[in-house]
Amino acid sequence: MPATDAVNKQVCDYKASLGNVVKVHEQDRDTVHAASGAGAAAPIATTPASAATTWAASAMGSGADAGYAVAVGSKCGYSLPPNKTARSYSVWNGSTYLWAANLDSSLTSNAEAVPIDVTPRTRHKEQ
Repeated sequence: MPATDAVNKQVCDYKASLGNVVKVHEQDRDTVHAASGAGAAAPIATTPASAATTWAASAMGSGADAGYAVAVGSKCGYSLPPNKTARSYSVWNGSTYLWAANLDSSLTSNAEAVPIDVTPRTRHKEQ
């Protein structure tokens, strides 16, 4: 049953409030999610290894996010080691894995480390 925008935003805010530690991965989100249950979703050895995000209050989305409540976290900066491709990020509460999401586009380093920024987001729509 569909829910009001207020309910969708409240649920999205709750999900975001569960964790604020962000890690970067080479695998896609589905691989990270499946491996995390087994404790095997190793993040890329970025500098720093993880970063803290601050979640803004959710708002109703537009475009591809129309009908969804969307919460966006603050930008997390990392140094991607040489010869790596970042494809997804995961959100954690301390050492507890919560969820993973694909980056909008992959980020690749060649022979040298490169600075990258990841802005986490989550969305919710009651079906």
